[in-house]
Amino acid sequence: MVAVSLLVIIPGSYIIIKNQLPSPQGSIDDYTDIGLRIGKNDTGDWFVTIMTGRKSISGISIMIVDPHTGNVTVDKPLAVLTQTDLDATFSDNNHDGKLDAGDTLLLKASGGHIQAGQMFQLMMGQNRLVGRELPS
Repeated sequence: MVAVSLLVIIPGSYIIIKNQLPSPQGSIDDYTDIGLRIGKNDTGDWFVTIMTGRKSISGISIMIVDPHTGNVTVDKPLAVLTQTDLDATFSDNNHDGKLDAGDTLLLKASGGHIQAGQMFQLMMGQNRLVGRELPS
């Protein structure tokens, strides 16, 4: 009788505990703590390298802001930044549709909209994921 009671109590306790445990928030695909490094090359363009984080590129855009005037000089979705874009190029290094470590952006000075001292930002809608000043 005791053994039968324990078998009934233990599974019942497991179900109660399992239903009360908090579920994890998000997944690895939602990890948005994006870390990046920005450097300038000899031609005057900037390379942005993603160092940490992971987020689907869907809905992410780059924004370049002049800090003196507040004017937005570039605002484009990552998904449209191809080699032919005048302002920037996005390279998804592992072709997984995610912004993650190893991905790069080339910000082109030749387009006339991007200059040293401006603020580079990765945006998700109206929310800034990360931003840095472009070095001279």
